[in-house]
Amino acid sequence: MGLGGLLLFAFLFLPWFGQAGVDSTGWEGQSSTDIYLLITAMVAVAAAQPNSRAELVPGVTMNGAATLLGGVATVLLIWLSFIDFPSGADRRVGVYLALLAAIVVTVGGWMASRATPVPARRAGR
Repeated sequence: MGLGGLLLFAFLFLPWFGQAGVDSTGWEGQSSTDIYLLITAMVAVAAAQPNSRAELVPGVTMNGAATLLGGVATVLLIWLSFIDFPSGADRRVGVYLALLAAIVVTVGGWMASRATPVPARRAGR
């Protein structure tokens, strides 16, 4: 999961779109997708740290947050890659590698969530 987050961040710097001989990176190609992917990468890296079993908000662990953010990033990148791609642009390797990294974050977060025991809730809470 942490590796997926680091790779997702790194793949934002690769070319995602090409048009008329000019390549655009993940930072340049979309308006807010890059910020969402950055947040996803940061949460994935933070969740992978040892002692990161804290709850992000009540009822949501860091692993759960990484799973949710990674899943949404995966759907977003599938949409961007295959359905809503800019007209007249060519797909470059960065968008596919970012999709793969988002899948790694999602699967890693899910596996880490399954491996972490859920603390019992106290009565009256």
